[in-house]
Amino acid sequence: MNFFFVFQNKTYNQERNGEYLWAPKGPCAHWKNLNLVKKGDITFHSYYGNLVALSIAKSDCFEANQPIELQREHHWENDGRRVNCNYFIVPNPIPFADYKEQILRRQPKKYAPFNRLGRGNSGYFYILNRQTADFLLEKLSLQNSNFVDTFKKTALEI
Repeated sequence: MNFFFVFQNKTYNQERNGEYLWAPKGPCAHWKNLNLVKKGDITFHSYYGNLVALSIAKSDCFEANQPIELQREHHWENDGRRVNCNYFIVPNPIPFADYKEQILRRQPKKYAPFNRLGRGNSGYFYILNRQTADFLLEKLSLQNSNFVDTFKKTALEI
């Protein structure tokens, strides 16, 4: 099982409602990272500075045209990559700003979701190391204990 982190300020509602992640096939590493997702992998979802959901991949990444609900935004080309996933909405979202120092110490030094100031890097989809994932799950469980327990049980079943 691998861990990932996604910034979805522009697409969270559409992707959550459609139960997927989607990125264009452009040259950006943060789009190409979607290729690494395998069934059972876990993604942490950021929406306007908060951890709002976790998801479990229901499929490996595959080539797919841009979903119609994203085409309305006219942000990206049509050719892309997609992962179908089960979203688990966090009842009490966690603001990343409250934990930026702890996150910065744990995340990789290069190609990480957050910059040295603790703000989100410009990009969409990042690899997340186990140390950072465990830290975020720990913080989630403090305010969402039943949620994290249920999520972990579901993740183990896949």
